[in-house]
Amino acid sequence: MNTLMRVILLVTLTGFARSAAARPAEDALGAFTSQTNVLPGTTRACFLEDRDVALLLRPGRDIRMISLSDPGDSVVVAEGDFTAITALEDGTWLAFDAESGSIVQRDLPSGSVSGSLDLRRSEPLKEGVDPFVDVVALEPHPDGILVVERSAHRVRVIGWDGTEHLRLGGKGSAEGAFSFPADAAVDATGGICVVDRDNHRVQRFAPDGAFVQSWGGRGAFPGLLSAPSSIDIEGGLIYVAEELNHRVSVFEPTGRFLYQWGMHPLVPRKGEGAIHYPMSIDVAPDGSEALVAEPFERRVQRFSVFPGGVEEARSQPMPSKQSILSHFGPFLAADDDLLAMWEPESGAITVFDMSDETGINITVFSNHGSGWDDMGRLGAVHIDGAPQECIVSDVVNDRLMRWRLRRDRDGVRKYDPFMARLATAVDLDRTRRRLETLEPDRDWAVPRIEALARARSEGAPLLAADVANGVVIALDDRLDPIAVATDCTDPVAMIGDTDRVLLVEADGAILAIEEAGVRTLRSGSDDPIAEPIGGATLVRDATGSGTVFLSLPESDRIVGFDIDGPEPGEQPDAEWGGVGDADGRFHAPSGLGVIRGNRIVVVDQGNHRAQIFTPEGGWLSTFSLSSGYTTPRRRAAEDPETGRDLDDDQ
Repeated sequence: MNTLMRVILLVTLTGFARSAAARPAEDALGAFTSQTNVLPGTTRACFLEDRDVALLLRPGRDIRMISLSDPGDSVVVAEGDFTAITALEDGTWLAFDAESGSIVQRDLPSGSVSGSLDLRRSEPLKEGVDPFVDVVALEPHPDGILVVERSAHRVRVIGWDGTEHLRLGGKGSAEGAFSFPADAAVDATGGICVVDRDNHRVQRFAPDGAFVQSWGGRGAFPGLLSAPSSIDIEGGLIYVAEELNHRVSVFEPTGRFLYQWGMHPLVPRKGEGAIHYPMSIDVAPDGSEALVAEPFERRVQRFSVFPGGVEEARSQPMPSKQSILSHFGPFLAADDDLLAMWEPESGAITVFDMSDETGINITVFSNHGSGWDDMGRLGAVHIDGAPQECIVSDVVNDRLMRWRLRRDRDGVRKYDPFMARLATAVDLDRTRRRLETLEPDRDWAVPRIEALARARSEGAPLLAADVANGVVIALDDRLDPIAVATDCTDPVAMIGDTDRVLLVEADGAILAIEEAGVRTLRSGSDDPIAEPIGGATLVRDATGSGTVFLSLPESDRIVGFDIDGPEPGEQPDAEWGGVGDADGRFHAPSGLGVIRGNRIVVVDQGNHRAQIFTPEGGWLSTFSLSSGYTTPRRRAAEDPETGRDLDDDQ
């Protein structure tokens, strides 16, 4: 009998009878047990009663039940646009279905629906109960279901009858307010702990919703947090996964730090037990095991207790810096001889001179914070090469900023930490008020700008894709709105063309925003790409024909589509790349840009670098913050399938 058949029998006969026994406080999780390679895009993993079996979520695609010891032994229990899951003690599990806007309760292992809660269709609609928005986490609660709504900056407890029992949050940094909360957990008393991601803290509330305390603050020192992504409470201890600190931190209920585990070295993908961009943690009810999902590494790691308890956990060595590397984020903007990328660990924008064969870092500006020249979290970046200006969107502090570079193009290329100067900062709440005067019939939210571009014709306005309102806005030179150009759904990038701007949606659709209106250049329906798009750029050849290149982070490749042919096809006209860390290979490529007319720059995010290519995929150079080279590195032994060293730790 295979593993999944055993769990099916177990669930059918006994349900989820979970032990309430807590392990002694001196026990400490974090000893590496095993890792399981999973499908790309797996963001959450939770134990089932048979600890060798886990429930996995791939948002927007499916939910799977998988054997941790035999990954090939898996069952798809649901397909669709699910964004959150949690297992219940009665042998069922909950999932949020974004397509229907409802929470569904399903049986294991069949996946059949045993209950549903849709606030949009509740009859009669409960007074004051809003529909679900951007649900990213669910948790059972004594009064129903704890629901985390990320972009609504709130956490609610909703009963199965549609009654709202509790509401926490509202955007901000004050006590009780949130900035893009990522997860929540309920303790044995009914108290609630919320992972307040972009405030880099945990907030604790009493069962009645009263604020109790918060702890954290952005940083890598013990007890500080950086982009916490998930939380679990078992045995009186609080476990917090930190996306940008690449670790799990453990706290007492008072917020006192106990220990941490898993922090990875700066070299990517180096070692079992080394955590890299964790997105979820699930601790077994008896506190003896933990499951950590790392979508960036396409794996789930399993941890057990250290034999030596907390003392052994606290004595584990931490990785040391081996060289100056950058965890480049997914963003890239290029124009003329300038290129900008984001460094999420520091919250800074890094600028490169691209006039030679490889990039040379010439300045870094901004850092994490809430001041007018600080950055909460980057939403979009755009460069205007001629005036040497960089425009950035901050989705946490709700602002647009224009930075000017004081740089002599004809002078000696050198690093200047004072090159960038803040020229303009616009509060996006003011933008919202101006939009209300432009189109008063709309119900406007504070814009959240996640793509920026302008056409290359003289006097073209800057266009901003606003995902909060689902529109593209035209901005004047003061970054104030002057018109609503078109609607948008899930923008990945906007690209400036000669007299228009191309809008690329997450489903692969390519739209042309022109003076005469909007045209569809490529439909995203039934797209053979079948995975999220990381970035996009446009290259025109000597004849003027244009190709839009898209990066595909999950399959580690770049694909191109001819947009000027009679009927742009569904199949790519160009394709190159492949997984690996050799030159010309990728791990999770993301942002794309073009320099010197037809040189394509790719943010090779998983390998902590950028690479430059010809439109045909020919490798030209590799660079990072500290170095660059144009001669391929010699490798002692390379796997021809992966492009990785055969003596690599993994």
